Amino acid sequence: MDAGEIVDPKWATAHGHAIDAARYGAMSWPSPSEEPECEQALEDPRAEALRQSYLQERELDELRDIDAWEDSLHV
Repeated sequence: MDAGEIVDPKWATAHGHAIDAARYGAMSWPSPSEEPECEQALEDPRAEALRQSYLQERELDELRDIDAWEDSLHV
């Protein structure tokens, strides 16, 4: 191994490129966006009811997705 080489070049040629590609791919994912601040209730009670219904449905969808993912792990 030459001075300054971290990985054996023979090994890197055979296996390193795939591992490097996976590492670069994982590192290139963007950071998660920040949760928006809680908005104040809307003045129109009908619009606020729709907004609350939407938020509850979104939360249920997320829970269903998590449950489906957990179930897929136990196959």
